[in-house]
Amino acid sequence: MEGSERQEASKGDVLNSLIGGIICFFTMMILPGIMDMLFRQILVFLGIIGVMAFDSFRIAHAIIFFGITYLICGFLGGLYTGYKVEARLNLFLFITASIGFVFLVILLYYLGHLTLPNVYVDVIIPALAGSFIGVYLGGYTIIWPYRHEEETSTSNINLDLGSGKTEE
Repeated sequence: MEGSERQEASKGDVLNSLIGGIICFFTMMILPGIMDMLFRQILVFLGIIGVMAFDSFRIAHAIIFFGITYLICGFLGGLYTGYKVEARLNLFLFITASIGFVFLVILLYYLGHLTLPNVYVDVIIPALAGSFIGVYLGGYTIIWPYRHEEETSTSNINLDLGSGKTEE
């Protein structure tokens, strides 16, 4: 990657962004079901399944799922996109996150899950935030060492503090 030259977006970059969005979408389909099953098994094992009756559990459940599932889903899509795309990474990461989230919303609509009152707090908001935040974290994880090398090699600041004595 060259910092001074901007490369033009190609069809391959768009295709790789689409593939990253599909990776994000498929992991959003699979990972929440697995994590929900494991989460319930942990509650049963600990003998505290009754906490699911409280309203504060729903909020805690959404926060835990945001961190465990949706951030990971976005992160995986962002890793792929950041590794493959060479030009205008911000734009293609935005496209990747949008594709993953929009496909999830379309799937939920056709399955009839968008009519449930708790789907917005439990699924839509965490999936939206997790896909965008995770994609950007994943995309910049790949290119961060290259960005750091470009920034440090172009600018050097030297301070000459002298001996500390003043001339009279």
